Amino acid sequence: MKTIAVNINPKYHKTEIQITSEQKLVEAAKKDKENFRPIYNKYYEIVFRFIYQRTGDQITTSDIVSEVFYKALENIDKYQFRGLPFSSWLLRIAHNETIKYYRKISKARVVKL
Repeated sequence: MKTIAVNINPKYHKTEIQITSEQKLVEAAKKDKENFRPIYNKYYEIVFRFIYQRTGDQITTSDIVSEVFYKALENIDKYQFRGLPFSSWLLRIAHNETIKYYRKISKARVVKL
């Protein structure tokens, strides 16, 4: 029987140590909202790129990213660890905010004949 080595790219997958480290950041932010800054610094680029891929516009992306982190900060107390990286929770918020943005602009369109 052959042993197959699996190379997990740490850029896309989290180790237990990384997830534990994330949990410490989250728990600190839950205790004091001032401790949210390290979370923002760590995940800003990931969230920005995620949204930019869907909008293609830097200004729109910046607006949506600010909403994502505002909602994350306001709801950090509701976050519950479920075995997934914290970034999954943030990207779910980013996904929802992006959809919300497109729904909003589609309602605002005016078609002239």
